[in-house]
Amino acid sequence: MYADLVLLNARIVNVFSGEVIDGSIAVKFGRIWRVGSVDDVIGDSTQIVDVGGRYVCPGFIDAHFHVESSMLTIRGIAKVIIPHGTTSIVIDPHEIANVLGIDGVKMFIEESEDIPLDVYVTIPSCVPATVGFETSGATLDLDDVKKLLSLRRVVGLGEVMDFLGVINRDPILMGKISMVRERGLRVDGHAPSLGGGLLQEYISAGVHSDHECVSGFEALEKLRCGMWIMVREGSLSKDLNRVLGHLVKAGVDLSRVMLVTDDLNPIDASKSHMNKLVRMAIECGCNPIDAIRMVTLNPALYYRLDDEIGAIAPGLKANLVVLDNLKTVNVHMTIFNGGVVARNGCLTVDIGGWSYPPKACETMNLKRLPSADDFAIKVGVERGRAIVNVIGLEEFTLYTKHLTAELNVEGGRIIPNVDDDVIQVAVVERHKATGNIGLGFVKGFGIKFGAIASSISHDSHNIVVVGSNWSDMVYAVRCIVEKGGGIVAIKGGSILEILPLPIAGLMSDLDAGEVSVKLEKLYDASKILGCRLHEPFMTLSFIALPVIPEIRLTDRGLILHDPSDKSIRFIDPVKKIIKIQ
Repeated sequence: MYADLVLLNARIVNVFSGEVIDGSIAVKFGRIWRVGSVDDVIGDSTQIVDVGGRYVCPGFIDAHFHVESSMLTIRGIAKVIIPHGTTSIVIDPHEIANVLGIDGVKMFIEESEDIPLDVYVTIPSCVPATVGFETSGATLDLDDVKKLLSLRRVVGLGEVMDFLGVINRDPILMGKISMVRERGLRVDGHAPSLGGGLLQEYISAGVHSDHECVSGFEALEKLRCGMWIMVREGSLSKDLNRVLGHLVKAGVDLSRVMLVTDDLNPIDASKSHMNKLVRMAIECGCNPIDAIRMVTLNPALYYRLDDEIGAIAPGLKANLVVLDNLKTVNVHMTIFNGGVVARNGCLTVDIGGWSYPPKACETMNLKRLPSADDFAIKVGVERGRAIVNVIGLEEFTLYTKHLTAELNVEGGRIIPNVDDDVIQVAVVERHKATGNIGLGFVKGFGIKFGAIASSISHDSHNIVVVGSNWSDMVYAVRCIVEKGGGIVAIKGGSILEILPLPIAGLMSDLDAGEVSVKLEKLYDASKILGCRLHEPFMTLSFIALPVIPEIRLTDRGLILHDPSDKSIRFIDPVKKIIKIQ
């Protein structure tokens, strides 16, 4: 019997021993058959690829990835990340689940069949992210989790974001955790800024990992408590240098550390994926093989997939990456199930399309379109000053700061101060026609004119809009609804740019190139409006996520994290009114 594929003259990265060994690799039936000497298994029909002394390592794994954040479908994102050496992703489809429920998760699983990318699934644990603080399009209960556990490629429970529910041992949440653990599967965590006793209470409930560390000290505490750490480097939250750099300097064992992207826009995904994270880890001082382990063996071990993927050894799937070197980590070739699927940055196979059912494209259900008056925060005095709570934005992080500002009151309405960058933000419910509109103020966008809006609004994905004036905010929401979802920039009642996202109001049916062009134009439009953020639309999309500190806005109101006990509660956007006669 002869091999189907042989890679000759390879420098093989052995993630078990930590060595780089010169040799060859033989593949049969999509799996690694021989490593080392392969001359006796080369036949007339064997495909021979001479890699010319390049490095061959296991296919890269992104262990925590939200496809929906790319605004592409699974097949759309697969087309751009496979050439970067990614052969496996572990998705948490809680974005589409918040809109379409269990049907949305099943759609993702069906779409991921028969493509040259292994798509493993963690079942969304918290849909919605918090109970009683937001309105989602659907919920996932214990019965839904049980049904999803029977599906192929399910490897665990998705990030358990309701950390207060875990700490307080909410019976439904604990039932989900127990159900998954009884099957020997992993429970992914979400524990932003948790430490001390509260962290240990969270872990003791059965949570295995965390991807929310924003400092090395936080990561080290969680690592010492037995958590697996997923170091995040995405389009918005950029934690790798800060977190991994600290761990490397501390000299700790990195076998329970992984690198993940979490949320990646299509522009960044088209340029690089896990190959960039490996390069950054090496630049942080990480040993190159340790850096490769964090995107291969470590995630495979974590999700108990190491008998399938994560290394180069007989019997494992022939998911391989050929690298030019271990410094730039430039990907020369990607091999999936023993076949060459990408070479020199280009796909060599066709990935066909997949049609979403009409239900997935009919997700705008507002009670009515808002008016300008709906966006005004009204108070009981005609004229005066108002001390208001403000959402303070910070670059390159999902965290916000709780600020205050003093604004004018005119005609019984609080007037945003564009000059001081304190502008209006609103979240408009779009799933159940409740008519809910959450109102607040935000600082950090720098918008001087117009408005921007999006139907991507984690995690319940209502419509979020910010602007310098209420009339442009109204028009922005109207444009989103008319397109069935999307992102838009408005100035003076005119559309500067719009990206329709008709699939669940989250994703486009266009390819990555077309979506990226639209998104670049949206970035340009945001600059015209005065915005100074590097990622304004992803920043906008996280304003409504109540499970990340410090202050958030949902369709039900303004939410504050109490640092003393990590509780969350509603607060009034207005702290104090000063009447002027």
